[in-house]
Amino acid sequence: MLITQEQIWQKLNELDQKLEKFWKGAEQFSVEEISLNKACRLLRLGDSTIIKLVKSGKLKARIYRDSNHRQRYRFLLKDIKEFQDSTKYQHEFLQENCRTAEEIAREIFQNNKRKVS
Repeated sequence: MLITQEQIWQKLNELDQKLEKFWKGAEQFSVEEISLNKACRLLRLGDSTIIKLVKSGKLKARIYRDSNHRQRYRFLLKDIKEFQDSTKYQHEFLQENCRTAEEIAREIFQNNKRKVS
């Protein structure tokens, strides 16, 4: 039996699609927890912002105390993903309304010229 490159390519694409569906489904049942530090990196937010989100109930987390009696936060990956999906529009909105570094620098230098003159 002769297998052509096109048939191999089709099979690879089919397998790739099946794997993608599997991994998307696996996220829903994931029990893997991540630290506050890793959640900060994934969400691109500061730790104080994430703690505020947890306290306001917008982001789910398991809160516990370690052996040194410090408060710790653990997040399920599926909760992080749900939060990202639910706030996607807000992040895009924030990015659109941010000034660029050039605009900020231009504003600062224009204000300095007025003071010097």
